[in-house]
Amino acid sequence: MKTCLLAAGLFASAAADQPESYYKELWEQFKQDHTEHPASNDGQTRYDKFKANVKIIDAHNAKKLSYTLGVNEFADLSWDEFAATHLGYKSDGNRWGDLPKVAFPEITDVADSIDWVSKGAVTPVKNQQQCGSCWAFSTTGSLEGAYFVASGKLESLSEEDLVQCDHNGDQGCQGGLMDNAFSWVQQNGICSETAYPTLQAVDKLARARRVARQL
Repeated sequence: MKTCLLAAGLFASAAADQPESYYKELWEQFKQDHTEHPASNDGQTRYDKFKANVKIIDAHNAKKLSYTLGVNEFADLSWDEFAATHLGYKSDGNRWGDLPKVAFPEITDVADSIDWVSKGAVTPVKNQQQCGSCWAFSTTGSLEGAYFVASGKLESLSEEDLVQCDHNGDQGCQGGLMDNAFSWVQQNGICSETAYPTLQAVDKLARARRVARQL
């Protein structure tokens, strides 16, 4: 059974109320698990949103469908808050630029479906945090898959390289377009995730090291 984590507010159904202690316990665990979340201690309003999302999770899971939901770092956000801080696509109205038009070939001898995850072509789930850089993650995801198909090797590529260096019509954490990023990579190449990790990952590692030194 596949498990999908909740992007807060995606579902409108609600579960029957559990005892308040049930939600309080989950809330305390949430704050421990996601100490870097800037809003995790934002009083009663933040807790109320978390509680509402837990009800949505429980209501969905009670249906025993083919996938389940769970609490993640977005569980104390409303949908509007999530969209404002994690979605950054901005179209300039020229979706295809100067790309040539190519007729789609008629292909019939193919499998009904392909599980690229099981084939090793997909990197682990990434988190753009509060940077509106979905365009960069879309770009790296496409390039990672294409590179695997061409070489048989899976390489996690650096979104931060694009966010910081690609000014080919893209605007870092303020949004961008995959087509622009593809053109930029074609001209400049792109770093691996190991060589140029996201600033959030670097900050998180630094915090972990500071905590370790204090122990």
